[in-house]
Amino acid sequence: MRKIIILLLSVSISISIFGIGPKKIIIVIDPGHGGTNGQDNGGVVSFDHKKYYESGYNYDVSLRLEKLLRDSGYTVLKTVENSKRKISNKEFLSRNASAIFTFDKTKVTSDSIGLSKRTSYINSFYVNHQNVKVVFLAIHFDEIDPIYFGTRFIKNKDSYFLKVLESSFKEVNLISNHPLFEITNGDKKTYGRNIFVLMDKNNKANIKILIELGNLNSPNDLRRAKDAKFRQRYAYLIFKAIKNYQFLE
Repeated sequence: MRKIIILLLSVSISISIFGIGPKKIIIVIDPGHGGTNGQDNGGVVSFDHKKYYESGYNYDVSLRLEKLLRDSGYTVLKTVENSKRKISNKEFLSRNASAIFTFDKTKVTSDSIGLSKRTSYINSFYVNHQNVKVVFLAIHFDEIDPIYFGTRFIKNKDSYFLKVLESSFKEVNLISNHPLFEITNGDKKTYGRNIFVLMDKNNKANIKILIELGNLNSPNDLRRAKDAKFRQRYAYLIFKAIKNYQFLE
């Protein structure tokens, strides 16, 4: 009996250390934009004599999602780090100008070399864990025509996880009135940098989705982005989808 208890304990510890549980899954969070001395802020919206920077909100939601996942025992990789930034309850978040790539600790840049470092980090880990399902989530906010609002998902192909993710946001009426769309090679010219991480053939993740949480040009979506409680809600809805996906698959 003692041997059985010790064996079960050792199995439990090994699972806990690896952090993926019985359903082997790793979440890669890619906070959009940042770095380059503040030259790549993503969307920038002026309101009430203030400028609101997408990169700051992307990173805050990413930190919140990372905490939810780690607290539940998941293995989480983040492509971009900023030791100066913590989860913030402020409405105004400055641009994520001092971000570095987790891959090689260099300053985040927005050129193709820099973007490839986001996917290179995944591959450096994936080589030794090919039996693990990798879910890659790029976190962004839109800056498009203000007639559009809500959360939308950009995919390179359909997946069951995408349906679960969409359902999580539909339950609280946050799905965008801008259609979800699938990217093809022809979209590279139009959508450029944002979809590089999805189209890059070196991205070995099993599932790749870019999440546009809201449109900063929409007054309601900007209000949500500024609200720390709502940023937590965005993170929770993604977290909930991951939990449901793991349970239902």
